[in-house]
Amino acid sequence: MKLSKALSFRAKLLLAMMLVVAGVTGATLISPKKVLRANHDAALDAQFQNQVRSFLAAQKAQSSGIAINVERSHIQSVYVPR
Repeated sequence: MKLSKALSFRAKLLLAMMLVVAGVTGATLISPKKVLRANHDAALDAQFQNQVRSFLAAQKAQSSGIAINVERSHIQSVYVPR
C-alpha cells in the first residue's frame, strides 16, 4: 500500500513539473514572437509609407516637368518671329 501511494505521489509530482515546464516554455516562446511580429509589422509599414512618398514625389516631379514642357511648347507656338 505504501508503494502505490509513493508512485502516485511521484506520478503527480512529475505531471505537475511537466506542466510547469511546458507553461514556462510556452510563455517564453509566445511573448518574443508577438514583439518580433509587432516590430516587423512596424518596419514593413514604414517601408511602405516611404515607397508611397517616393512614388508621389516622382509623380509630382514628372507632372511638373510635363507642365513646364507644355508651357514652353505653348510659348514657342504662340511666338511669331518678325
